[in-house]
Amino acid sequence: MSEKNLKKHTVTQNKYDSQNSIRISLNLNTKTDAPILAKLHQVPSMSGYIRSVLFEDIRQNNPELMEITRFEKSSDSVSFGRPSPNPSDTFILPSSNSPSNPAKKKKTE
Repeated sequence: MSEKNLKKHTVTQNKYDSQNSIRISLNLNTKTDAPILAKLHQVPSMSGYIRSVLFEDIRQNNPELMEITRFEKSSDSVSFGRPSPNPSDTFILPSSNSPSNPAKKKKTE
């Protein structure tokens, strides 16, 4: 692939990713999460394995979620696209600095 075509491909891929992907980062502790880390390093695709485990959990415990066709996130709400839209499919998320989100509280010491 020529440099020009590679740049065009990268721009196109970045645009697609920004419209259709959400990156999730996860911190795992090398001591307390050692079994998880060991398992993730045994599988050919960590991302694929995590997805398969989550899909299996959804199928067993929340099969209605399998109807969701699109996930939309804005700054203050999350909507789930379904074949037949339902107003109750939008949820308000707490802001990242609200008291209901203890992980984001600032230390005041």
